[in-house]
Amino acid sequence: MTLDNTAADYFSLELAKQHLNVSNNLDDTLIQSYIDSSKGIVEDYLHAKTLESSYMASSEELIEVNGDLILYLTEKPYLIEITSNLGTETLEKRAYSYTGTYLVIPGVDGRDITAVTAKTGKVLQQVQILQARLLLVGSAYAYRENSIPLRMSEMPDGVRFILDNCSDASL
Repeated sequence: MTLDNTAADYFSLELAKQHLNVSNNLDDTLIQSYIDSSKGIVEDYLHAKTLESSYMASSEELIEVNGDLILYLTEKPYLIEITSNLGTETLEKRAYSYTGTYLVIPGVDGRDITAVTAKTGKVLQQVQILQARLLLVGSAYAYRENSIPLRMSEMPDGVRFILDNCSDASL
């Protein structure tokens, strides 16, 4: 798994430019490259292949039992979206249960479910991860004249502090 690149990344060029206090477009390509690199650096530092992932199951993978929908899922989801003949609907946490192996969505009787999307990962720590990535981009931009690319050993202390306090053994 990797960071979910299919969803809109919560770290935008506009946010980075605001953080860097850059108002022109001259360095947009450079700043975007720092944004892209920051994702890999954070993943590597956390020794994780994922901070957030998305699994989409088609109707062929879904099992309906007594009006409930059952899906085999290896990680506990934090968000479930159902696509049916009525459109796409995001379920609240109390609208589904996770047994450790199976996701159970009760009461889907009569709906033509075409897909279920389950998002898993470290969503609760996105604020800390975003802050660490902003600091990385800021450091890389401030020292952009340096011919040596940013390496893990040169990671700013503030970034290390943030990431050390938001990682856990479940990654």
